[in-house]
Amino acid sequence: MAYRFLTILFPIVCVPVWSQNILTGENNLPRDSDDVFMESVPFCWEGESGDGVTWDFSQNDNNGDCQTFYFRKGPSGKLYQIADNDVESYSCTSGCLRLCSSENRFFRMSYYKPKLAMKFPFQYGDSLSAPFMGYGNYCGDHSISVCGQVILQADGVGKLILSGNDTLNNVLRVYSLTTTSLNMETIVASIDSSMSRQEIEEKYEWYAKGYRYPVFKTVQRTSFKNDVLVGTTRYALRFLPESYLLSGDYVNDSIRHADSIAVSRGGMQAHEATHYSVHVEGSQVVIDYESEGNTSLSIVLSDSMGVIYKQQRIHAMAGGHETITFNCSDLHRGQYILYFNENGHVTSKTIAI
Repeated sequence: MAYRFLTILFPIVCVPVWSQNILTGENNLPRDSDDVFMESVPFCWEGESGDGVTWDFSQNDNNGDCQTFYFRKGPSGKLYQIADNDVESYSCTSGCLRLCSSENRFFRMSYYKPKLAMKFPFQYGDSLSAPFMGYGNYCGDHSISVCGQVILQADGVGKLILSGNDTLNNVLRVYSLTTTSLNMETIVASIDSSMSRQEIEEKYEWYAKGYRYPVFKTVQRTSFKNDVLVGTTRYALRFLPESYLLSGDYVNDSIRHADSIAVSRGGMQAHEATHYSVHVEGSQVVIDYESEGNTSLSIVLSDSMGVIYKQQRIHAMAGGHETITFNCSDLHRGQYILYFNENGHVTSKTIAI
């Protein structure tokens, strides 16, 4: 008996896959003997979060200043970052890069609960929160103690446009929010709040696939004394792709050579004002805001010890109006700091709950 076989051919469809930029210890952990050169540029709005974002920093040109970060491994195995007069030591355990100590001409700080700096692996949508505690001295003979909290969020992926319209594809943005309480005491539990200082730092770092270190960074720090806003400092740094000459970084060399440099005409939305009002209704904190244009608003509710209780970031459209309510029924009665960062313009309000 003769058998006939029917062969059915199914078409194979090749679907292009966008390679996700995942930060790993192999590709992004700082290395011994690396010298990283970064240029100072004007501080700018950080742009939108989300998937498929275009961050346009093509107009942020070098203002003439630069900074070199030297990474060196010490006898204890810790990795030291040296920049100007600042020295910081880091350790990496359980996939977490943590700050162990820091010092400059004025102060020296050692963290007995190290400060979270990065988590590996880390990809879009990931987030992590961790407390930190430390003690040290200021001006040689003044004891200080610090405690606070760090929140890390990988909040955006897309492409980054630098000067010359060079575009880096497959860029991951990492947002970090750090609240710190600093006191002139050695035991945190005995702190008198009238002697406390607070600081809120918001940092954005853009990591391009194939580059070990961030290619762009913005940092904004706001200081408080006894919960009253004192002032804000801010800066931005960029790392031009053509200056990337780290020796022996073969794992990133192969990735970087496979990526394309393109020209894009994408842009950032303009900064506009947001008007808001705050009122407390029992245990509810109610915030009404209205935007005159496209704007980014960051809201943080913390106490004088740097503990973050509520956090929300909003991208408001022109003419938008919204009401945000924080339920604070689980908080102890007392004073809290309500922090607002609107496109780099910082204000605060002390509220009683």
